[in-house]
Amino acid sequence: MDEEPLVRVMPRRQLYALRGFCPRIDLNILNSIDDEGWFATRSAIAGDVDSKEVRIAVVVVRREAAGPEVLADGDGRIAHGADIGPESEGLAALKAIAKSTAERVSGGVAHGVELAGYLNDDVDQALRHAFILVYRARVPAGTTAPAGLSWLPRSALPAGQDPLSTRVTEAIC
Repeated sequence: MDEEPLVRVMPRRQLYALRGFCPRIDLNILNSIDDEGWFATRSAIAGDVDSKEVRIAVVVVRREAAGPEVLADGDGRIAHGADIGPESEGLAALKAIAKSTAERVSGGVAHGVELAGYLNDDVDQALRHAFILVYRARVPAGTTAPAGLSWLPRSALPAGQDPLSTRVTEAIC
């Protein structure tokens, strides 16, 4: 039987004032991930009202002559996710996970990986279990999209995106 992986968890109390996507970075919140966070299985925290899983979502962007484009799957999902396991200590490690996720998803070399904001949504059932650090990663112009993905300008993204992509599209693209 496979063991359930450990994921990064943090206390909710730092997050109660946050609603939706927040592009303004609060170092107290980021520090609490490291200082007060711990690792647990998803099943162990499933019913815990005092904690949230911390996840990473990466939006991969390239700048073309016609303007910026984002890497999207066939459903218009632009936020590509990654778990934060116990081997990832410190804020620099989170950025490294974002960079490796961007490179894995895009098949290219990511430059300019930056924390664009975070998402805390306690209303949407699909998002309420996690506090999501949203990174923007830039790849060079002309980077080709891997199979199953395509480069799209924001105006071409479909209306029925997943809840996470919908919340971050305006701020990131």
